[in-house]
Amino acid sequence: HRYDLDELHEAILSGKSADEVMLEYPKAYRYSGHLRDLETAQMMAAPGAREIRSDLRVWWVYGAPGVGKTFAAYELDSGAYRVSDYQRDPFGFYRGEDLLVLDEYAGQLSYKLFLQVTDIYPLQLPCRYMNRPALFTRVLILSNESPWQIFGNRPGVSMKAVLRRLNGGVFRMEENGESGRRLCQIPRDEDERERLINSGVSDSPFKSIPAFLCECPRSGSITQPKLDLF
Repeated sequence: HRYDLDELHEAILSGKSADEVMLEYPKAYRYSGHLRDLETAQMMAAPGAREIRSDLRVWWVYGAPGVGKTFAAYELDSGAYRVSDYQRDPFGFYRGEDLLVLDEYAGQLSYKLFLQVTDIYPLQLPCRYMNRPALFTRVLILSNESPWQIFGNRPGVSMKAVLRRLNGGVFRMEENGESGRRLCQIPRDEDERERLINSGVSDSPFKSIPAFLCECPRSGSITQPKLDLF
Protein backbone atom coordinates (compact mmCIF):
# COMPACT_ATOMS: atom_id res chain seq x y z
CA HIS A 1 0.00 0.00 0.00
CA ARG A 2 1.05 3.56 -0.70
CA TYR A 3 0.11 5.93 2.01
CA ASP A 4 1.13 9.17 3.68
CA LEU A 5 0.52 10.85 7.02
CA ASP A 6 -2.85 12.15 5.86
CA GLU A 7 -4.03 8.61 5.22
CA LEU A 8 -2.81 7.47 8.64
CA HIS A 9 -4.46 10.51 10.19
CA GLU A 10 -7.79 9.62 8.58
CA ALA A 11 -7.47 6.03 9.79
CA ILE A 12 -7.13 7.19 13.41
CA LEU A 13 -10.03 9.62 13.05
CA SER A 14 -12.19 6.82 11.66
CA GLY A 15 -11.93 5.06 15.02
CA LYS A 16 -9.01 2.70 14.50
CA SER A 17 -6.41 2.38 17.22
CA ALA A 18 -2.73 3.09 16.63
CA ASP A 19 -2.05 -0.65 16.84
CA GLU A 20 -4.73 -1.42 14.26
CA VAL A 21 -3.30 1.18 11.88
CA MET A 22 0.21 -0.24 12.23
CA LEU A 23 -1.08 -3.73 11.50
CA GLU A 24 -2.86 -2.51 8.38
CA TYR A 25 0.06 -0.35 7.23
CA PRO A 26 3.25 -2.16 8.32
CA LYS A 27 5.55 0.74 7.44
CA ALA A 28 3.52 2.98 9.72
CA TYR A 29 5.60 1.71 12.65
CA ARG A 30 8.05 4.52 11.91
CA TYR A 31 5.26 6.91 12.90
CA SER A 32 4.16 5.00 16.01
CA GLY A 33 4.77 7.94 18.35
CA HIS A 34 2.79 10.28 16.12
CA LEU A 35 -0.06 7.79 15.84
CA ARG A 36 -0.33 7.33 19.60
CA ASP A 37 -0.24 11.09 20.16
CA LEU A 38 -3.01 11.47 17.58
CA GLU A 39 -5.03 8.73 19.23
CA THR A 40 -4.74 10.50 22.59
CA ALA A 41 -5.60 13.87 21.05
CA GLN A 42 -8.76 12.35 19.59
CA MET A 43 -9.74 11.09 23.03
CA MET A 44 -9.05 14.51 24.55
CA ALA A 45 -11.42 16.07 22.03
CA ALA A 46 -14.13 13.47 22.66
CA PRO A 47 -17.43 14.58 24.20
CA GLY A 48 -17.23 14.15 27.94
CA ALA A 49 -13.45 14.36 28.26
CA ARG A 50 -13.72 17.57 30.27
CA GLU A 51 -17.22 17.14 31.64
CA ILE A 52 -18.53 15.92 34.97
CA ARG A 53 -19.67 12.31 34.60
CA SER A 54 -22.83 12.67 36.65
CA ASP A 55 -24.05 9.26 35.48
CA LEU A 56 -20.96 7.38 36.72
CA ARG A 57 -21.91 4.11 38.45
CA VAL A 58 -19.50 2.07 40.58
CA TRP A 59 -20.02 -1.51 41.84
CA TRP A 60 -17.89 -3.66 44.12
CA VAL A 61 -18.26 -7.44 43.71
CA TYR A 62 -16.24 -9.72 45.96
CA GLY A 63 -16.02 -13.42 46.62
CA ALA A 64 -13.65 -16.35 46.92
CA PRO A 65 -11.08 -16.98 44.15
CA GLY A 66 -12.52 -19.03 41.31
CA VAL A 67 -16.15 -18.18 42.02
CA GLY A 68 -16.50 -16.56 38.59
CA LYS A 69 -16.17 -12.81 39.13
CA THR A 70 -14.01 -12.13 36.07
CA PHE A 71 -16.13 -14.43 33.91
CA ALA A 72 -19.24 -12.52 34.96
CA ALA A 73 -17.57 -9.23 33.98
CA TYR A 74 -17.00 -10.53 30.45
CA GLU A 75 -20.62 -11.68 30.33
CA LEU A 76 -21.66 -8.13 31.13
CA ASP A 77 -19.43 -6.42 28.57
CA SER A 78 -16.76 -8.20 26.53
CA GLY A 79 -15.43 -4.83 25.37
CA ALA A 80 -14.56 -3.57 28.84
CA TYR A 81 -11.14 -2.19 29.71
CA ARG A 82 -9.77 -4.61 32.30
CA VAL A 83 -6.92 -3.78 34.66
CA SER A 84 -5.20 -6.75 36.28
CA ASP A 85 -1.56 -5.58 36.32
CA TYR A 86 -1.38 -2.52 38.54
CA GLN A 87 2.41 -2.17 38.50
CA ARG A 88 3.15 -1.62 34.80
CA ASP A 89 1.18 1.27 33.33
CA PRO A 90 -2.33 -0.01 34.18
CA PHE A 91 -4.11 2.62 32.07
CA GLY A 92 -1.59 2.79 29.23
CA PHE A 93 -3.82 0.98 26.72
CA TYR A 94 -7.10 2.64 27.68
CA ARG A 95 -8.93 3.80 24.54
CA GLY A 96 -12.12 5.33 25.88
CA GLU A 97 -13.98 2.14 26.84
CA ASP A 98 -17.22 2.79 28.71
CA LEU A 99 -16.73 0.05 31.32
CA LEU A 100 -13.61 -0.05 33.49
CA VAL A 101 -12.98 -3.33 35.34
CA LEU A 102 -10.51 -3.29 38.23
CA ASP A 103 -9.85 -7.02 38.47
CA GLU A 104 -8.25 -8.82 41.42
CA TYR A 105 -8.36 -5.54 43.30
CA ALA A 106 -6.66 -5.55 46.69
CA GLY A 107 -5.90 -1.88 47.21
CA GLN A 108 -3.10 -1.67 44.62
CA LEU A 109 -4.01 1.86 43.52
CA SER A 110 -3.10 4.65 45.88
CA TYR A 111 -6.04 5.78 47.98
CA LYS A 112 -6.01 9.17 46.24
CA LEU A 113 -6.07 7.63 42.76
CA PHE A 114 -8.81 5.18 43.76
CA LEU A 115 -11.01 8.07 44.88
CA GLN A 116 -10.29 9.95 41.65
CA VAL A 117 -11.03 6.98 39.39
CA THR A 118 -14.35 6.36 41.12
CA ASP A 119 -15.41 10.02 41.28
CA ILE A 120 -17.57 11.92 38.81
CA TYR A 121 -15.12 14.73 38.09
CA PRO A 122 -12.97 14.93 34.93
CA LEU A 123 -9.80 12.88 35.27
CA GLN A 124 -6.60 12.36 33.34
CA LEU A 125 -5.62 8.72 33.85
CA PRO A 126 -1.89 8.48 34.61
CA CYS A 127 -0.10 6.76 31.73
CA ARG A 128 3.55 6.16 30.99
CA TYR A 129 3.86 8.31 27.87
CA MET A 130 0.82 10.57 27.86
CA ASN A 131 -2.14 10.76 30.22
CA ARG A 132 -5.54 9.87 28.82
CA PRO A 133 -8.98 11.22 29.75
CA ALA A 134 -11.32 8.96 31.69
CA LEU A 135 -14.39 8.50 29.50
CA PHE A 136 -15.91 5.50 31.28
CA THR A 137 -19.30 5.82 32.94
CA ARG A 138 -19.21 2.41 34.67
CA VAL A 139 -16.62 0.97 37.05
CA LEU A 140 -16.78 -2.65 38.20
CA ILE A 141 -14.38 -3.56 41.02
CA LEU A 142 -13.72 -7.29 41.44
CA SER A 143 -11.98 -8.44 44.59
CA ASN A 144 -11.51 -11.42 46.86
CA GLU A 145 -12.32 -9.15 49.80
CA SER A 146 -14.95 -6.61 50.73
CA PRO A 147 -14.17 -2.87 50.76
CA TRP A 148 -14.33 -2.95 54.57
CA GLN A 149 -11.60 -5.60 54.67
CA ILE A 150 -9.36 -3.69 52.27
CA PHE A 151 -9.88 -0.12 53.44
CA GLY A 152 -11.16 -0.53 57.00
CA ASN A 153 -7.81 -0.52 58.81
CA ARG A 154 -5.78 1.69 56.48
CA PRO A 155 -4.60 4.93 58.10
CA GLY A 156 -5.90 8.11 56.55
CA VAL A 157 -8.77 6.34 54.77
CA SER A 158 -12.38 7.50 55.03
CA MET A 159 -14.77 4.58 54.61
CA LYS A 160 -17.56 7.11 54.13
CA ALA A 161 -15.74 8.51 51.09
CA VAL A 162 -15.19 5.00 49.70
CA LEU A 163 -18.80 3.89 50.21
CA ARG A 164 -20.15 7.14 48.80
CA ARG A 165 -18.44 6.31 45.51
CA LEU A 166 -19.79 2.74 45.44
CA ASN A 167 -23.19 4.05 44.40
CA GLY A 168 -24.08 0.86 42.53
CA GLY A 169 -23.71 -1.24 45.67
CA VAL A 170 -21.48 -3.88 47.22
CA PHE A 171 -22.21 -7.51 46.32
CA ARG A 172 -20.89 -10.83 47.49
CA MET A 173 -20.70 -13.53 44.80
CA GLU A 174 -21.04 -17.20 45.65
CA GLU A 175 -21.36 -20.53 43.93
CA ASN A 176 -24.95 -21.69 43.79
CA GLY A 177 -24.72 -25.38 43.00
CA GLU A 178 -25.44 -26.39 39.44
CA SER A 179 -27.49 -23.29 38.72
CA GLY A 180 -24.48 -20.98 38.55
CA ARG A 181 -23.58 -18.00 40.71
CA ARG A 182 -25.59 -15.76 42.96
CA LEU A 183 -25.05 -12.24 44.20
CA CYS A 184 -26.05 -11.08 47.64
CA GLN A 185 -26.14 -7.32 48.21
CA ILE A 186 -24.30 -6.31 51.37
CA PRO A 187 -26.02 -3.59 53.44
CA ARG A 188 -24.16 -0.35 54.06
CA ASP A 189 -25.48 -0.11 57.61
CA GLU A 190 -22.81 -1.55 59.90
CA ASP A 191 -25.20 -3.37 62.25
CA GLU A 192 -27.15 -4.98 59.42
CA ARG A 193 -23.95 -5.90 57.63
CA GLU A 194 -22.39 -7.54 60.67
CA ARG A 195 -25.59 -9.43 61.44
CA LEU A 196 -25.77 -10.71 57.88
CA ILE A 197 -22.12 -11.76 57.65
CA ASN A 198 -21.99 -13.30 61.13
CA SER A 199 -25.11 -15.35 60.50
CA GLY A 200 -23.45 -17.05 57.54
CA VAL A 201 -24.63 -15.81 54.18
CA SER A 202 -24.77 -19.30 52.67
CA ASP A 203 -27.18 -20.53 55.35
CA SER A 204 -29.39 -17.46 55.34
CA PRO A 205 -32.84 -17.34 53.75
CA PHE A 206 -31.90 -14.89 51.01
CA LYS A 207 -35.43 -13.74 50.36
CA SER A 208 -35.99 -12.60 53.93
CA ILE A 209 -32.69 -10.93 54.88
CA PRO A 210 -31.90 -7.25 54.23
CA ALA A 211 -29.74 -8.20 51.26
CA PHE A 212 -30.27 -8.40 47.56
CA LEU A 213 -30.15 -11.74 45.75
CA CYS A 214 -30.03 -12.42 42.06
CA GLU A 215 -29.44 -15.61 40.12
CA CYS A 216 -26.56 -15.32 37.66
CA PRO A 217 -26.73 -18.17 35.13
CA ARG A 218 -23.33 -19.19 33.76
CA SER A 219 -24.64 -19.16 30.22
CA GLY A 220 -26.19 -15.72 30.39
CA SER A 221 -25.54 -12.33 31.84
CA ILE A 222 -26.37 -10.82 35.20
CA THR A 223 -30.07 -10.02 35.24
CA GLN A 224 -30.41 -6.31 34.59
CA PRO A 225 -33.68 -5.39 36.35
CA LYS A 226 -32.95 -7.11 39.66
CA LEU A 227 -29.41 -5.85 40.19
CA ASP A 228 -29.84 -2.52 38.42
CA LEU A 229 -26.46 -3.11 36.85
CA PHE A 230 -25.51 -2.26 33.29
